[in-house]
Amino acid sequence: MVVVWIGVGVHGIMFLAHRKMGRRQGMSRKNHVMTDRGLLQTDKKFSALKERQKMKIAEWMYEAFRKCYVETGKISDKRKEGEVLGYVFQQIEDAGIWIPNGEIYQYYRSRRNKLVKRLKKEFVIV
Repeated sequence: MVVVWIGVGVHGIMFLAHRKMGRRQGMSRKNHVMTDRGLLQTDKKFSALKERQKMKIAEWMYEAFRKCYVETGKISDKRKEGEVLGYVFQQIEDAGIWIPNGEIYQYYRSRRNKLVKRLKKEFVIV
């Protein structure tokens, strides 16, 4: 336990705070890795990306989703998810955007219905 001086109150009384020093249990504090490009945050969330990066990723998802539909004639299902996401992961890597794959997968699952609606609208699928 460490005693930290916080300040002097209105009546000249010093306030002290006791702070327990140490790591939180169950949570790693190491969330950055040094690479040749610089420091990367390993626990980055999709929401932390810049708006234009999010837009690029959304467009790449639609491109891959559309390509899969054009090739097969059917809206992609869970078996084709790997193909769609593989294309998106490659585009993200080529663009130099660093985001964990799990975040992209989670974003894809949340956007899938919107992708289907957009595809149906473009190709007038009933």
